[in-house]
Amino acid sequence: MQEQGAWPTIGARTNIFRPRLMYRNVTTISSAFRVSGVVTAEGREAPRPALGYDPAARSSTLFVNTALIHYRPSAAIELAFGREQLPTGVNVPDLAAYTKSRNRLGYYDAPTQLKLFWSAKRYHITPFVYAPGGNEPTGEHESGGGSLAEVDLIGNQRLIGGMTILRGTAANGDRRTVGAYARLGFGQWGILAEHDVTDRTRTAPTVAAFRQTASFAQLFWAIREWLVASGIGVKTVQ
Repeated sequence: MQEQGAWPTIGARTNIFRPRLMYRNVTTISSAFRVSGVVTAEGREAPRPALGYDPAARSSTLFVNTALIHYRPSAAIELAFGREQLPTGVNVPDLAAYTKSRNRLGYYDAPTQLKLFWSAKRYHITPFVYAPGGNEPTGEHESGGGSLAEVDLIGNQRLIGGMTILRGTAANGDRRTVGAYARLGFGQWGILAEHDVTDRTRTAPTVAAFRQTASFAQLFWAIREWLVASGIGVKTVQ
């Protein structure tokens, strides 16, 4: 359950109570195949902020966030096909709504995709291609591809550095994203950070090209398994 309040400097105070029921399941079919899924039912929808150049995906009180079939031909390689949020270097619920809204990483953004996970002791590479999920607004049905590549810089998964690339095209415009991210963790505390630069071209209502940036940083301390304190900083341009 989520209780959300806002106290704007101009306008009335708002208060939203959002009950949410989430069901997760992973079923192993064989040593090579498994399926996974996440379905959410909620009393009040939570769309990401709608932007003039990137309207929010249509929300629903019952939504299939994840539906994937996984195939692992070897210990180092796995393929996944289905619908899910696009891969990102820092994929946590605390990733602020304004950052998510500029990268199509909102709660209801779940495009159809094919992903390859290639792992070794010190690196991890995830190339992917994707197609519309079906709930995008008219003209915003985006298709494209990209990749994540990260390396364990000091061993033991304590400091991970990575880069992301993405190219997407839709009837109303396209986007090209390059980003970098880091995950640092020592025992109970850690730091998560991500910075993305996106060049966009819009064809509706008029042709326009512009650049946007989105930055996120979080310092957290896991006091207990069920209690985490954190400080978050977000900066977006455009």
